[in-house]
Amino acid sequence: MKTICLLLLICCLGCHHATEEKSTEMTENQSVKTTSSNQNHSVKAQKFPEADITLHRFFTNLTQIEDFINPTSGVYCIENGQGANPIIEKLNDKNELLGKTPFLFMYRDAAFIKNNVLVNPPNFDICSCEEDGYFIFELTKPQSVLNDIYDTYQNQQAELPNNITPNELKKIDHLLYKSVVVNFKSKYGEQVLLKLYFCIQNDQLYLSIIDLRDCAA
Repeated sequence: MKTICLLLLICCLGCHHATEEKSTEMTENQSVKTTSSNQNHSVKAQKFPEADITLHRFFTNLTQIEDFINPTSGVYCIENGQGANPIIEKLNDKNELLGKTPFLFMYRDAAFIKNNVLVNPPNFDICSCEEDGYFIFELTKPQSVLNDIYDTYQNQQAELPNNITPNELKKIDHLLYKSVVVNFKSKYGEQVLLKLYFCIQNDQLYLSIIDLRDCAA
């Protein structure tokens, strides 16, 4: 009888230990998921126009996009090329911008973009962005967005389009002051993700770069 009681006690203790281990594992997994889902919320979510009056003016006046295109430098568009190599193109007017599908969807479906604005969210990863809205980044350090593309062209022994020069690319890189990732569902349900870069010249906001590369490349 004592032997049976001892065996039952050992079994109970073993089950209790296993239950504690499972509970601890579940808690740790939940903690990891919570940390991952909340990585962008270590900064407070805001709304336009308070989040950024200047950018709010751009996003609420897309029908007047011509006002935000520098007539001299235009807008540089970066897209996926063959393999993992990017391609660059200079766009000069509204029609050429709207010829790019993600930008067209943003233009057409601006009312469907959630007014959820995060400024300088830490640990932001564009390729794992699941939250809809605008993600604004202040570019306090010199940028090399376009120059990096030029370096890729050189490494591939490819030539830039005729209407683009390396000096122009470096100039725009040095003028960049903010970038915005826009993530939203179109009115037909497509998930749309694009990155915009802006500069200010003579107190005027200009759209300088649209980066349409996807993370699958």
